[in-house]
Amino acid sequence: MKTWQVRGVPIQSWARATAPFVAALAVSCGAANTSAARLPLVARDIAYEPARLVATVGEPVEIAMQNVGAIDHDLNVDGIAVRDVEARDATTGGHGHAGKLPALHVAASPGKTATVRFVPTAPGTFEVWCSVPGHREAGMLAVLEVREARS
Repeated sequence: MKTWQVRGVPIQSWARATAPFVAALAVSCGAANTSAARLPLVARDIAYEPARLVATVGEPVEIAMQNVGAIDHDLNVDGIAVRDVEARDATTGGHGHAGKLPALHVAASPGKTATVRFVPTAPGTFEVWCSVPGHREAGMLAVLEVREARS
């Protein structure tokens, strides 16, 4: 039976010796993060699809907003209780907001997908809206429902 080796050391010994280093590297690269429920959201000119997103208290969520419209769009949610928010905009020239941003905010240029990852900490129903002038008023809205975790 052939014993596989790395630099003259049997693979089993090498794996045991390097396991702590590999684990530390995985944590530092984010590989040990818990997976998030991915909620796709399509931004069209003056509409979001789907119109309703559902998340659960205490469970990581990632909303991936794909902009299939002709201009920049964003996603905003006010009043939601969240922790561990990570937003990755996908705009090509800056999005330009003055003042305080909502609890959740992410923007995408046409043809791009932006993501916002978070953990909701309280239940509720929240309006998702686009801050491009006139879009909210024209009905570019969706609903984010955060439900209690099942026991």
